[in-house]
Amino acid sequence: GGGAANREPRAAQHEPANSQHSSKTISPAAETLATVPTDTPAADASNQKTGPSESRRARKPSPAELQNSLSAVFVRDAEGKRLFRLGTAWTASRRKLVTSGAVAIEDLQRAGLTAIVYPAAATTEIPVQAVRVHPAYRQAVADASLARKKLERSDGSSSAADAGKSDDATAGPIQAARDQLEHAYESQSNFDLGVLETNQDVREVLAVSSAALKQPAESPFVLAGLPFLPDDYHPAVFAQPERPVQCAGRAAPNIAPASAGMRLTLEFFDDLGEGNWSGSPVLNEAGQVVGVYSRPAGRPDEDRAELQAHAVTWIGRLREFAPDLK
Repeated sequence: GGGAANREPRAAQHEPANSQHSSKTISPAAETLATVPTDTPAADASNQKTGPSESRRARKPSPAELQNSLSAVFVRDAEGKRLFRLGTAWTASRRKLVTSGAVAIEDLQRAGLTAIVYPAAATTEIPVQAVRVHPAYRQAVADASLARKKLERSDGSSSAADAGKSDDATAGPIQAARDQLEHAYESQSNFDLGVLETNQDVREVLAVSSAALKQPAESPFVLAGLPFLPDDYHPAVFAQPERPVQCAGRAAPNIAPASAGMRLTLEFFDDLGEGNWSGSPVLNEAGQVVGVYSRPAGRPDEDRAELQAHAVTWIGRLREFAPDLK
């Protein structure tokens, strides 16, 4: 969410900090098709991470389609002197772009900030006229803030004022606050959607899938976006967004039951690393948007050479607060 007027915005951030950063080290491969791997063993037995094969292909949008539909999201301060890059947005209708709820800062005016989008194919910025986020995401942000305050207050539980309390008397409320915080983070990923409205047309519109939320193991996916590194969050000078990057992926195995019915959990064959993919669309094999990138979900087991799992907000939740973008 947004910050106070005298506070710098945080770059499309969920908690814990830096949780949805991923990398810019992927080479742009817009000319090739993304594929889902088969069970063919890797040639190098020391590296069990399987890469794409020719079994099934997810349609990658053409370079021109992505160039005309993806935009970088920035905010600048009231004096227009400081610029902050927040994430990626994609065009869902001529004047409306979809992004992550973390990118869509609703209280821009109160914070003294102005939002702009910069299409990858354009040479001029487009001002954002209005911002909406999923109401459940907004509530999750408020719940996380409340839980953090409770935990901060609990830091003094070992002070002289609490010296007479038993460990059991303080452990219960602390654990309850931790549980509340974890639940709030999960809810943010489940409803991590925002809409940016502009007064200028953006040329290419991505198709949105109307399918129900499901996570078949064999479905191939493509993540497409304008990722950037943490050092580029506050650029010294404004620069046009880089060429769009695409990365093949599939449904992650061993999905927690609580997450399976709420969002997509995917893994990608390239290392997303430290870059910020927040708000980037995830497309199915028909080239339709099925979700919006939220953040990494847990940590892979390095001993088993597992791929990193990532939380992707189901695009069907867009209808829950923006029915005009069916």
